[in-house]
Amino acid sequence: MSQQLQTQFTAWWQLVLSNETGLIYKNFVVRTWEIIKETAILLWLLVCFVFVAISWIWTGSSKTVDNFQTWQSQVSEKEDSTLLSEAGQSIWDATQKTTAAALQAARSQLGMHPPETSDSDTPTTPIPAAKPAAVQPAPMSPPPAAATPAPPPTAATPAPPPAATPAPPPDSNVWPPPSDTP
Repeated sequence: MSQQLQTQFTAWWQLVLSNETGLIYKNFVVRTWEIIKETAILLWLLVCFVFVAISWIWTGSSKTVDNFQTWQSQVSEKEDSTLLSEAGQSIWDATQKTTAAALQAARSQLGMHPPETSDSDTPTTPIPAAKPAAVQPAPMSPPPAAATPAPPPTAATPAPPPAATPAPPPDSNVWPPPSDTP
């Protein structure tokens, strides 16, 4: 057994001391050093990039804040009443245009045409609505006992015209309707 041990130790020792083994370990150490050096350079560049990005964001936000403060000081120099009246007028104009566009879209969806009015027909103040008359319920009457249904219309007998809808009273266009309480 000692012969086997000595033979194995000699084979191992020759392997460790061979020129090829030394070259392999030397290449391993050189390659490991290159990897560590390149990793350190990459980390340094990442740190520099983070600092530059933070500086860029800081500069951009500072300029934005300065621009906002300049705009705010210019706005505060104007009279408040002028600013409020201009803002109110622009809101009113936008509301009127939007309402007109929505009304036109609704009319076109329903196939209706806008009413034809002249400038003299347009009232400047709303007309107060008259109190609506109290509605009396219609008396109940029993149905006729021997009513015969009308025959369906044919080409020889045209259908009767639809019943006319009564026009609304002139003051019924006011919304909301006035309350009954004075």
